[in-house]
Amino acid sequence: MRNRKLKDCNSNDIQVKGTANMVEKIAVVGAGISGLSTALNIQKHVPGALVTVIADKFSPYTLSDHPAGFWQPYLLKDTPVFLQRKWGSDTFQHMFEVFMSSNANQTGIQMLSSYALFNEPAADPDWKDTVFGFRHMTPRELEKWPKYNYGWFFTSFAADCTIYTQWLLEKFKSQGGNCIQQKLHSLHELQGEYSVVVNSAGLGARELVSDPLVSPVRGHVIRVKAPWVKLAISSENLSEFYILPGVESVVLGGTRENGVYDTTPKEEDKQRIIEGCCGLMPSIKNAEILGEWVGLRPGRPSVRVEHEILCKNDKQLNVVHNYGHGGAGVTLHWGCARDATNMAYGKTKAFQAEQRREEDSTGQQVIIQDASSSTVYVETTWKAGPAFKGKSVEFVKRLCGVIEGELGPILEEKVHDITPNSIPDSFDSRTKWSNCPTIAEIRDQSDCGSCWAFGAVEAMSDRYCIASMGKVNIHVSSEDLLSCCHLCGNGCNGGFPAAAWKYWQVEGLVSGGQYNSKTGCRPYTLPKCEHHVSGPYPPCGKSEYPTPKCEKKCETGFNMTYKQDKHYGKSAYSVSRTVEQIQTEIMTNGPVEGAFTVYADFPTYKSGVYQHVSGRALGGHAIRILGWGEENGTPYWLVANSWNPTWGDKGYFKILRGKDECGIEGQITAGLPKL
Repeated sequence: MRNRKLKDCNSNDIQVKGTANMVEKIAVVGAGISGLSTALNIQKHVPGALVTVIADKFSPYTLSDHPAGFWQPYLLKDTPVFLQRKWGSDTFQHMFEVFMSSNANQTGIQMLSSYALFNEPAADPDWKDTVFGFRHMTPRELEKWPKYNYGWFFTSFAADCTIYTQWLLEKFKSQGGNCIQQKLHSLHELQGEYSVVVNSAGLGARELVSDPLVSPVRGHVIRVKAPWVKLAISSENLSEFYILPGVESVVLGGTRENGVYDTTPKEEDKQRIIEGCCGLMPSIKNAEILGEWVGLRPGRPSVRVEHEILCKNDKQLNVVHNYGHGGAGVTLHWGCARDATNMAYGKTKAFQAEQRREEDSTGQQVIIQDASSSTVYVETTWKAGPAFKGKSVEFVKRLCGVIEGELGPILEEKVHDITPNSIPDSFDSRTKWSNCPTIAEIRDQSDCGSCWAFGAVEAMSDRYCIASMGKVNIHVSSEDLLSCCHLCGNGCNGGFPAAAWKYWQVEGLVSGGQYNSKTGCRPYTLPKCEHHVSGPYPPCGKSEYPTPKCEKKCETGFNMTYKQDKHYGKSAYSVSRTVEQIQTEIMTNGPVEGAFTVYADFPTYKSGVYQHVSGRALGGHAIRILGWGEENGTPYWLVANSWNPTWGDKGYFKILRGKDECGIEGQITAGLPKL
């Protein structure tokens, strides 16, 4: 591929030569706001990344340069609400930080209060807690617009896209980003040159990746000179007319035509917009018209942010899609970029190297050289055994599949009303709900970092039985969650427990037992293996298994279709980190999923109450907490692991309670099943 000179982008291109083995080459296709935001996030979060933006047009000639740019979710038909909240909240926070920065005057970002007018009462939006000061309009305020009977007032942010897009581009270039002006006809043109390609082609994705769900949504806006307008006004949730003041002009809008590619301005549209906006603010009638523009929003029933492997001529290309934002490109751009970056990082050599990195130069640091069941760590409360004897750090880290850091989703926190003296000294879910067989099961995640999925589906399975008083006994499929929840993380390379619970609530999960069980719609397809000791199972392989393919169909012979077998959650939430709150949640609703930091001494656990003594941190690990108690005066949590029954105390372990040991009390997720 040859670089082509582009005066608006490549005036100070950086061409890196002779460093192919030293950098991670990542391409972002598309130079609109979504593409540039993703490129900037990759520059920041992916070590050693050399990022190239490839597009046929760059600012000021992109479709991102002219829209109104107001933060308010719009045209997001089938995008799950929890993703709208997450992506929108992340973007709102980003816009706030830019607005508060020392160079805010260069960015085109401004804080803007808004009146949203309706003819009929409208339900409060899901984003009302994201914006500032959301409230219903008062009767006195509504008197100013007698045509409307209901309304909201709130403060949000707006991006003057002409300025903001150019600012993103210049920031990307100043940080060593490379730009290539080229019209791609297939992503396979980039095969072999880049380790990961991010597809932020917007409307162009329809042809580029043959996505028939992408279609244009034609919009017509007019820019006027009206410096006295300092307030945004819209009618019928942006679907009728809107007035949005920007840094240098005021944008008037109010058209939406699905499936229309014609970008020629229509006089009748222009007059309709002006008349409608004058109805909202009569002073607009005398404003000087600076120009008009017709653009095509990249419409799609749901935003697509997911990883896909494209194959051609027996070669694979890792692609992360980030497109289809409809009328919410500005509203979701930074949040989607963060998730796309996380997915891209999971497919890079840098991530794989981090997973393999050892403390010594051999790459085979041993967890423990010599341990037996009689080994006791001095001045502590637990015994070590021969588990993982001679195993490398790399091997153990493969089993620690909780992605740690800021890119994960956040669930609403549930807080219980606690009755004094209502919590017993000990509690075991296996005894309390003895009619629920899944509670006493220990699963095997195999040689895959799928603990985040296992901890979730194990607790979900328990909770179906508990909530139904023993009438519903199912194994929720770890395979379905691991392979099909693309926004949960990176499959066998790790994921987010919170995202797993939200996926269950919104998308649902089918049934499926353990490997070779022939139970349910989608049983686990990765075999049981001996992670740590000589036992009844074959040894695990030398490398981690790849994530199973998302198959939205049941095994042959199962008596229901994939869709019919879906089981949903009624709610998904986090639990307050206090001991009493966690105990009350378990006593009331059943086992929960927890996550903690695994240190090099933990894999050797055999019995007693574990607390960290020695060794470095290896990664985050998700498990299922099913009770608590006290052993020799030491309070503990009773926990089920997913390393099969030959590990630890028949698959279980106890860990110090009340001290947030290894962070275990600060990462509790749960939810209630829909029966």
